[in-house]
Amino acid sequence: MSAEIVKKLNISLTGMILLLFFRSCGMPSSEYLYPPVAFEDLGGALKLTHDERNLQDALIQTLFRGYEFYYRCFASEQDAQNSRQRLDSLASTYEYSPETFIRQIAASGYVRLPRLLDDLTTTDNSMPPLIRKSYLSDLGATEFTLHLYPNRRWTISSDRDLSEEAPLIQGIVRNKNTEGQVAWSDFSQRDSYAVGDSDFSSNAALVPGQPVYLLLCAVSYGTSQESLGVILYSEPRILGPIAYYPEG
Repeated sequence: MSAEIVKKLNISLTGMILLLFFRSCGMPSSEYLYPPVAFEDLGGALKLTHDERNLQDALIQTLFRGYEFYYRCFASEQDAQNSRQRLDSLASTYEYSPETFIRQIAASGYVRLPRLLDDLTTTDNSMPPLIRKSYLSDLGATEFTLHLYPNRRWTISSDRDLSEEAPLIQGIVRNKNTEGQVAWSDFSQRDSYAVGDSDFSSNAALVPGQPVYLLLCAVSYGTSQESLGVILYSEPRILGPIAYYPEG
């Protein structure tokens, strides 16, 4: 191998190491996604508003794939408030490295919000993102509303839906992953909240009339062109704690 080839390989390796170092230390990279314009609590529903620059910018639209949600449920309002403070702190610390923010909250028990596939038995955990780019580019949707129904399965509607009876996504469920085995259940099923669920922080099962406190993060989701296989995220939009009363 010639000295010139070795030199080029060393330069490439150094560049890769520096890129990973910058991302892990909260320093900005050249690849960027715009976060949702807004993530709002409407009372019984949450609305995400798309930032059109994710499709209008020539470079960003090649990276952008859609939007994701991460969440965690708490039996204790105080625990939820403490977790919210930690989320805000992490978001500030890793302002220029949202990928590190996602890794940190995942280590704290936050999981991605899944949808049921057409067979209504399995989830899309291996098929992110939840809000897909095609919903924006092909359907022209810009607003997405997550309906937190207390007595039936959650859905996501868009501003392009033809009717309320036909929402864009009809099966939003919990990502329980209990004891290492992928499992899901409806948020509205009170009896499904159990100690040990990966998305639920509690020392005991819920009792009738007891709320669950929800914390959610909405982020833009994409794939890197600089580093093959690297997932990109935007800065988070954070909501909660939200008191939710499952009635099922």
